[in-house]
Order: sequence, then structure tokens, then C-alpha cells
Amino acid sequence: MAGHLPPQTVTDVNIKGITIQANQIARLAMALTDAWGAMFEMTETDFTRFAHALGFSTDISRLAYAAAGSLQYVTEKKSSGRQRFIITWHGGDTIVLALRGVTEIARAFKGIDDQKLEVLLQHHSDVFKRAMAAMPKYSQYQMFSPEVAARVLAVHGATATSSGLFALAERMSGKVSIDKEGRKGIPAQFIRSITATLASTV
Repeated sequence: MAGHLPPQTVTDVNIKGITIQANQIARLAMALTDAWGAMFEMTETDFTRFAHALGFSTDISRLAYAAAGSLQYVTEKKSSGRQRFIITWHGGDTIVLALRGVTEIARAFKGIDDQKLEVLLQHHSDVFKRAMAAMPKYSQYQMFSPEVAARVLAVHGATATSSGLFALAERMSGKVSIDKEGRKGIPAQFIRSITATLASTV
């Protein structure tokens, strides 16, 4: 969209977008935690690899991670009594959108339905493939229901359906699962790569 920066053109000046959008980043990260039904820490190594795959420079990736950590939206508490602030994978896409100058982050994927989603992924297949490769290896084996995938995309305004996402995963993710009672699964790697591709290109 007009006014949304390509990742390659983001500079240190744009890091302030994370602070400006702090409330939206935290609110949507919480909404995504609810949508997934789980919370996953995103280390600096994870974020740098993720952001670099989407086209951000290594320096910008590191600055963005530090800025996001300063938002303090998740506190890790250890049995020793020590605590630290972390970011989660649920904040990753929102941080990317903020860096690119997107202001209505909760509506960033508005208008994206099953058909448009497939067209966008095909058009940005290079970004999608890099995103898939950048995801942690364990995410290939975490199978979430297509209903979870639909809720995750809906947090940013998309209207993709669970049936459409499962069919898309069959064609593009490399694998899906169905248990003996009919429960379907899509790899977390695939779901996260979809949202990463959209966050860096819409």
C-alpha cells in the first residue's frame, strides 16, 4: 500500500514506529496469544533471522528487537526470583508492520480472503520461501488446527477461512495432518510464514 515502506528501505529513523505503536503492538500480541492458545518466546537470534529473511538489514533487526523488548509486554519470572522482559513470536509481525509505517495495524490484512491470500503468496513467493526457511525447526512439527490459523489471521483483519487455509496448506506447506477422529493440523511454520509475508508486503 502507498506509504508503507518496503523492509529494505527502513532505517534507524523508523525504529521510533515501535514506540509510537507500543499500545497496538502489546494489545495485538495479547490477542494473538489468545488466538494461538499458547505463548512462544522470540529470542534475538530468532527475530534477527526472521526480520533479515523479510528484507530488513541486520542492524535494523537488532535495533528493532531492543526497541520491542523495551515495551515490556511480557515478563519472564524464574524460580530463582530473577525476571526479565521478553518479546514473543506474537509480536513479530506487528513489529514489522510498525517499522514499515503501518498505523492501522489491526486492519493491516483487511480485505484478504482465501482467494486473495493465495494470490498474494504466489506473487510474493520469494518472501514466503525465505520466511519458511527462517522459522525455527521445531515449528515444522507443531501442528495447529486450521481454525487457529483463521483466528490468527483475523487479528490483523483478514477473513481467510479454516477450510481455505487447510487446502492452501496441503498445496504449499509440504505437509498437513489429520488424526483418526478427523482433527486437522497445519504446521506453525506455515501459519507464521503466511503472516510474516503479509506483514512485510501489504
